[in-house]
Amino acid sequence: MSIRMEAYPDKKLMLANAYVTLLAWLFLLLLFIFPFIAPNYLNVVTSIFFLFASMHLVLALILKCPNCNKRPTVQGFSIHPNAEKAYKLNGWAAVIVRVAFDKRFRCIHCAKDYKL
Repeated sequence: MSIRMEAYPDKKLMLANAYVTLLAWLFLLLLFIFPFIAPNYLNVVTSIFFLFASMHLVLALILKCPNCNKRPTVQGFSIHPNAEKAYKLNGWAAVIVRVAFDKRFRCIHCAKDYKL
């Protein structure tokens, strides 16, 4: 079965959002590790985490699905029943992972498939 995917218009911004979010997740993990291995650098790690998280927030609010005009990386209380799961993640986290590793995603609000 072949799924027809439309090209996402803001490819570079969506990729930047995915990579920035993965870096924010990495520094969030480091926030739990650094107090034990290098407590002097905890302020630096915290600042970098907030920098990447802020960048994700701005990009998430900029990017919109051309089909439904909603934001594919901003999730409310419900998502489309056909929204795709990725590596045991769902919702906006699945969109981030799919974009970063597979260069494609499905909107969590309208379930439209896009390729990058």
